Amino acid sequence: MVKHIVFWNFTPGARGCTDEENYRAIKAGLEGLVGKIDGLVSAKVSLNFNPKGYTACLEAVFRDRAALEFYQSHPEHQKVRALVHEVICGRAVVDYEEPGPSQP
Repeated sequence: MVKHIVFWNFTPGARGCTDEENYRAIKAGLEGLVGKIDGLVSAKVSLNFNPKGYTACLEAVFRDRAALEFYQSHPEHQKVRALVHEVICGRAVVDYEEPGPSQP
């Protein structure tokens, strides 16, 4: 399994919306990709309550690295990605593999 974690800072007032409204649009879009993109096992978008951190984050799980690559270029993901890039002013990402049952 591959974990894909993304943190975003939102641009205040982006798209003429509040952070909460933009968060809900991103959440619906990204979480709605589960079942539409092969290899995307789960996706969860959360809003941060800590004022010193990023605005929101995505926690996604993929079957393997190939599935993450497929997702990145998939047309349905590209549509949601366009929305995300209208809203954000900062981003950080971490991708890592979870060890399997026989791996340390």
